[in-house]
Amino acid sequence: MAAETKLLEQLDGLIKHFNVQSDKHKDLHRRLRYSAIGLTGCATVLAGVAATFPEANRLFSVLLVLTTAAVSVVTAVEGVRKPGELWIHERNVLHALRDLRRQLDLLQAAGERIDVMHYSNRLDELLNAAKQTWAESIVRRTGTGKTL
Repeated sequence: MAAETKLLEQLDGLIKHFNVQSDKHKDLHRRLRYSAIGLTGCATVLAGVAATFPEANRLFSVLLVLTTAAVSVVTAVEGVRKPGELWIHERNVLHALRDLRRQLDLLQAAGERIDVMHYSNRLDELLNAAKQTWAESIVRRTGTGKTL
């Protein structure tokens, strides 16, 4: 029974971890995406104002440069961090972990014995497959041909 409890605790810990991490990456993805959209809109407005009011051209031109630089920073951070991809990947892992937990809950509810080694191996396979999938996505993005 102690091994079952340990397996369930590990599974619950992983579910909590992937839930928290996927939420963080979802929030980061949305903040970066909305920032880029907002800053791009501001740059467009500043360019229009600079063209319309030549007397204020210098000020608006400086503001336009700063705004477009900020857009570049935001999109570069999004490109490097890949929060959208991480969010989706972590969500997929989270759902697979929850599926495994549900199967264990059903076995317990039916009063059946849990084969701890079998489900521990399934958990390891799930995590290794997730790690491999993420490593392959990095290789595809970077074109390095190397895995992590």
